[in-house]
Amino acid sequence: FYAAVDKKYLPEIFYKSDAKAISKIWSDEFENGIEGTGIRPGFIKIGFGKGEIDSIEQKLLHAAILASKSTGLVIAAHTGDYASSLSQYNLLVKENYDPSRLIWVHSQNASNEERKALAEKGFWISLDGVSEDNINDYAGFILFMKQHKLLHRLLISHDDGWSVLSNGSYNSIEPFKKGKQYATISEKLIPVLLQRGMNEKEIEQVMKTNPRICFALKD
Repeated sequence: FYAAVDKKYLPEIFYKSDAKAISKIWSDEFENGIEGTGIRPGFIKIGFGKGEIDSIEQKLLHAAILASKSTGLVIAAHTGDYASSLSQYNLLVKENYDPSRLIWVHSQNASNEERKALAEKGFWISLDGVSEDNINDYAGFILFMKQHKLLHRLLISHDDGWSVLSNGSYNSIEPFKKGKQYATISEKLIPVLLQRGMNEKEIEQVMKTNPRICFALKD
């Protein structure tokens, strides 16, 4: 359920259901598969806008917490800004929920210090949208995390197909023809990080170890 963009994507069933009923939808999908397919989810994805979360968003997060506690799935929270993430953290504390089981998706929209503050509280910091046009910016974000010994809380992603195109066009299919549609991190960002002081062990931490730990089911 996606409450960003002024909540226009939330279906009617969300408003008619309480948090417990919403969490049961997700728990049932985990136990039995999504809509009869037998395919089970690997995490709980929710979305918030900017600013302190309101009553509707609080219900959404409460439902995700209940489902996460029931299934062991991590919560990935698309988030508009730091104020939203901070208020999410405050609700997690109130609900006695482990902050290390929430991913702050799109944390690149915040500052280094804001990311640091919530990483130190346990959040997973997800820097999404890596493209050829922002390599140096993202390298700086990542090196800041290294400087403050927080690489163990970091995730990175291309996020989508168009973010990796170097010609500025959202319609080009050339990278896909060449099989390079998700190669920017491996071929562009990682070499820059190595040049600027990261070592292979630290790269492996971010690219392999962190995702494995983050998305593992929790008993």
